[in-house]
Amino acid sequence: MITISGRAQLTFTLPTAVTTAFHFYQDIHRILPYLPRIQLVQTYGDQHLRLCYLSRELNAYDVAIYCDVQAEADPTSYTIRLTSREGGTPVKAKSSFNRTEAYGRYTSTSVFYPDGDRTRLEYSLELAAELPKPWATKLVPDSIMDAIANSITNHRIHEIASGFIMKSALDIPAWAAQNGNP
Repeated sequence: MITISGRAQLTFTLPTAVTTAFHFYQDIHRILPYLPRIQLVQTYGDQHLRLCYLSRELNAYDVAIYCDVQAEADPTSYTIRLTSREGGTPVKAKSSFNRTEAYGRYTSTSVFYPDGDRTRLEYSLELAAELPKPWATKLVPDSIMDAIANSITNHRIHEIASGFIMKSALDIPAWAAQNGNP
């Protein structure tokens, strides 16, 4: 098995007031397309979803990690959390020559702070899973494989977090103009 865990914590300034930023980000279906490598697989309820982290690594094998999450927004503290929540049938861990997939854990927290007519966003994201080794990597010792996988995972998590904030921040002003700056 390959044990992976990646975490990123980033702080960004958004070009809108805190209430506008919070309203924009609280809609999970609106923000999912901004998350690189994260795909919506299934909706169990309005804020209860199955997501999949999907990535091709080292141009050699694909990694798929399925996670069930619950989105929770607290408008009094301007906090949005995606927490692990059991959903449908867990995905069985399996691998092939150049693919591995398993059920994992995805969490994120977004805390919005007023900063004049802007918003400071403190964002954290974590992904963890235990994956079976793809057949193509069976001869690589577990300790080396874990080190390589965790290095890649941490890089990918930072890529997801920064890509998410950068892409979504570009769309907030247009969304605010269309929606009357809620």
